[in-house]
Amino acid sequence: MRKAFEEAADFKSGEAMLSVGHLANQAYFIMAGANHGEGAVLTRGRTNVIDAWHLYETPAKDTKGINKQPDWFRLQTNYDHWTPAPSYDDRRTPGVTHGSQFCKSGVDMDCVLKVWSPSLSSSVAGTIVV
Repeated sequence: MRKAFEEAADFKSGEAMLSVGHLANQAYFIMAGANHGEGAVLTRGRTNVIDAWHLYETPAKDTKGINKQPDWFRLQTNYDHWTPAPSYDDRRTPGVTHGSQFCKSGVDMDCVLKVWSPSLSSSVAGTIVV
């Protein structure tokens, strides 16, 4: 991950760098670029990309429409976006609601915190916002 931050010249090259290599565990990489429409959630397995969910694209894995979100943002929690969030830990539903409500005029740190804070769970071990 550090190499992608240091060496990737643009969104596409950063996505390519985060898509390869061995990881200790499965991970979600939530990415945003400098240009309009550059954003994705990469679901990584230990050795490969399981899914790449880009802005303004129909999700390939969510064939049942389980996780409907506006095209202009992606909200990722601890569960694969193509599976239902468990009822005991559904941070997705309030997060999408708050994102649609608070971020219509643009996504900035204030918007992210308004979406993120009410959706926190006691099971969240850590989050990094860069």
